[in-house]
Amino acid sequence: MFCGVEKIALTFWRRVFRVLNDSLHFSPFDIHPFLAYQGEEFAHVMTLADVSTNERQSYIRNFERFMFTRDPYERLFSAYIDKLYFPNGNYWQSLGGYIVKLYRKPFNPPYKVCGHNVTFKELAQFVIDNQKSLYYRDNHLIPIYEHCRPCDMNYTFVGRLENFRNDANFILHKIGAERISNVIQNNRSAVIFDLFVQDVYFLFYFRSEVSTCMNFYQSLQRFWNVMRIRGLIDNNIYMPFTEETSISLTQEDLLRALLEASRNISKIKSRHYRKQIMKEAYMTLTTSMRNELRTIFQPDCDIFGYDCTPEYIFS
Repeated sequence: MFCGVEKIALTFWRRVFRVLNDSLHFSPFDIHPFLAYQGEEFAHVMTLADVSTNERQSYIRNFERFMFTRDPYERLFSAYIDKLYFPNGNYWQSLGGYIVKLYRKPFNPPYKVCGHNVTFKELAQFVIDNQKSLYYRDNHLIPIYEHCRPCDMNYTFVGRLENFRNDANFILHKIGAERISNVIQNNRSAVIFDLFVQDVYFLFYFRSEVSTCMNFYQSLQRFWNVMRIRGLIDNNIYMPFTEETSISLTQEDLLRALLEASRNISKIKSRHYRKQIMKEAYMTLTTSMRNELRTIFQPDCDIFGYDCTPEYIFS
């Protein structure tokens, strides 16, 4: 039994389960991330909501159960970068537009339509306010313990995103998926390339949808910054495309540029850069807001062993 949480490698695990149920695929990277949430396989995935109370208790007693966690401050920042900073037409129109209507009065188009320039501070305020009202529940923003109820489920194994390779390897061996384990253990370049393919696809997928908010060159600049913030490319390498060349840019062109920018990347420098950007984002919050977030995150910190007053945020 698996409890998946958004922004904690959920897409990866959905792809793993699809591979295990589909003899046509050898690796989770053979399955496009977009398809991890579609198809007949997932229309028939059993959840605890599908069974009776007695069956549910039997499954909980007799099946091994696992979940993954993540530092809650990292998870919130990641949700902001991936859903509101990245050119994501779906989230700009839904969550972004909703936040703009709440906190910018009066507001005028294109903000009413786009929600493309929501700040991290506005998202944090939304999380704080919504945790009190419970009016708008988005799975990317709900605390981990609310997703998986660890005190009720007594999980056999709780992995950490911070130690994902080793923890995922343990689980994969446990469920007899050694071939998948070998893929992620021995081929980091394939993992990075998969992330590039995934994000490039979504950039072009949302291209027309976000065009009323910003042109493609502006979207491309944001995209490149996201790659730097995630530590996937060298943060000292700037986007090699101009507004003119971006017009005819293809996915293959962008992939080649990303691979070149990732060639000599320093993991230490990349982590430091991400941490610095995240620190700057949290420093835009008032002391009161940071304290309120800490209160929201405290159960996750207590249950899963995270520091709820990290120095880079509270010093």
